[in-house]
This record gives sequence, C-alpha cells and structure tokens, in this order.
Amino acid sequence: DPFDRAQIVRARCREVYSELEPRPPTNPAYDFESRLYLIHPHQVMYCPVGKVFSSNFKRVILYFQDMRPRSLRARLPHHILWYKNSTILSRIPDVALKERVLRDYLRVVFVRDPISRAVSAYKDKFYGRTLDRNLVYFRNVIGMAICRALARYAAAPSTPTWVTLRFQFNCSKEANVHFNLYSFLVFVFVVPERFKYRMDIHNPHWADSVALCRICQDPGYDFVGRFEQGSADVQVLFDRFKWRNITFPNIPDSLLTEAETEAFRSEVADLPKDFVRELEQITWKERYILGYTDVKGHV
Repeated sequence: DPFDRAQIVRARCREVYSELEPRPPTNPAYDFESRLYLIHPHQVMYCPVGKVFSSNFKRVILYFQDMRPRSLRARLPHHILWYKNSTILSRIPDVALKERVLRDYLRVVFVRDPISRAVSAYKDKFYGRTLDRNLVYFRNVIGMAICRALARYAAAPSTPTWVTLRFQFNCSKEANVHFNLYSFLVFVFVVPERFKYRMDIHNPHWADSVALCRICQDPGYDFVGRFEQGSADVQVLFDRFKWRNITFPNIPDSLLTEAETEAFRSEVADLPKDFVRELEQITWKERYILGYTDVKGHV
C-alpha cells in the first residue's frame, strides 16, 4: 500500500541519515517549489520524477485545471504538459497560503527502481535518432555538454586511471551517444556524481529521486507509489479521492521507432552480472530508502 510504503520510506530516511550522513540530500540545481504541482480541489501536492509516468500524471493535473477530457486522451506537446500548468507551488504569491499548502496538502510521489529508470532515460533521450525537437535538444545540447565535461574530466590529472581507460562516451559530431555498456555506466555513475550541480547536464529524467523531490526532508511524503505496480498504486490514489469519472491515461512518451526499441531491448536484455553489481553499488542508497533492496550499504 502506498500509504504504508511512505511510512517505511520515512523510517529508512531516518535510519540512513542518522547513521551514515548528517543531513538528507537536496538538489540545489532545481527550485524545489517549481517542481511541486497542485490539485487544489482535492488538496494534493505532487512531485514528478522523470521516467515514472510523470507526463501521464501531468495530464490528470491538467484535467483538474481545465476540466477538459482531451487533457487525458491527447498526445499533448511537451511545453503544454510541463510549462502551461498554472497550479505550481512557486506561482502562489501569498506566503501564508503557500505555507498552508506545504503543511496540509497530501504529498504524493511516484518512484521507480533507479537502475530501471536510468535505462529508460538513456534509451529515450540518447539512443534513438528521431528528429523530434525535444530529443534533438537532448542530443545536441545536453548530450554535447556531457561529452565535453567528460572529456575535461578524463583529461584531469586527478581523474582515476580506471575511469579514463574503461569509460568512454562515444559521441559523434551531433552528440548522438552510441549505446554500449561502459558509456551507459558513465551515464549513471560519472554524470550524476561529478556534475550534479550543473543545469546543462543534470536533468530530472535521471537525477536521484530522493534528492530531486526531497523525499527524506521533513515532513516527507504521505503517499509513495511505485512505477512497478502499474496502475494499481495510481488507483489507490483515485479511490481515496473518488476520482471515478476519469481513467488514468496510458499514453507512451517514447519516440523511438519500433526497430530502435527492439534493438535496445536486445542490447540490455542480458547485462553482465558484474555490470549489474556495479550499478547496484552506485545506486544502493536510493534503492534502500525506496525499498528496492533490504541491503544497507555497499554489497
């Protein structure tokens, strides 16, 4: 149950940050209040985590904003889904009202296993060759920024030799990143750790969800749904507020062709065990807090 899971997450946050670190993580690259979306009639506050059906949940929020069923069915442009929404906490000018929202609204977040989420982000943002404007931006702007930063990082005298030898981000002139195991490991390890405060590289699609949504900061979240539960956890929220006149949309946001999707699946279908173990080492803290592993610390 997502409400029970929220209590477990809070307990694990207290456990980890009392024993291992002095304070819970935040992500200073983002204005936290600009990431909190509100459903005022039902007093719900939602923090979107990239690659956890956040676009489809934004359709639900848009529906309550304008009460138009089209919001739930249409494949809306990216700027409509993410920037034309007026119900964002940072846009409330009244300080007292903002404090009341933070205090009284049901705090909702949906999470996903960090390894699965990183695979999905890498696939959708860097693997395909679509000319969609949003994905061209990812490849040509963020992808190139990653390539240049990694090149400087690899050339620095303080960089460990194993990084320069093992991890190569294979970038073409257009910053199309060609998938291979080691470039993917760079993506999930070097990029988040080395460049976490750079807006030109860091992105909500692959940022640590615990820091991105301040999951371990008081007062925490009341509802922690899981991507892996499919629509079941979403339905718990819908039942809580009796949203029986709408159905949660299931509109895919991947723009890869069918051939690209199949090619990617074949490449990641059987990752080497030592590679998966290394990913588990990298993401253990987020996975432990969110309940994807019961092993605390490096394995």
